[in-house]
Amino acid sequence: LFKSMVEETLGRNCDFENVRGINDAVSELIEQNKDSGEPVQIEKEQMRRMLYENGADQSVLGDFDRAYDEAVGEGVPLMAENLIDTSKLEVKSPSLKLSIKSDMSSMLKTRVIEGMEYLLIPVTDELEVNGIRILQTKKEC
Repeated sequence: LFKSMVEETLGRNCDFENVRGINDAVSELIEQNKDSGEPVQIEKEQMRRMLYENGADQSVLGDFDRAYDEAVGEGVPLMAENLIDTSKLEVKSPSLKLSIKSDMSSMLKTRVIEGMEYLLIPVTDELEVNGIRILQTKKEC
């Protein structure tokens, strides 16, 4: 439900940076309220603002309002803890799966190189491939 609302509302702007931005906003809200002991709720207007701040066009936010009311219910909040896994950010495709600690997700970058979009991961920690430690070469280009 949440995932499809994000995908539909962002439309062509549903890229890595915007989705990570929404994920980070929900994580931050959970973190800010963790000491309250109460479940963190996200009202429709908060969700709408998160979407707008992360790439949703103003013109489609009216559709979001209708879709939210139909799917969730008018005046019914979303439970933040049910929307994301606060411990990790997971990137998947049919041929790969990458899981990174949420607090380290800002190290991931996207770049377009020669017309192709890439997800860049700096090699800063010990890196292993199938349990074999990889040595960093630190070559300059």
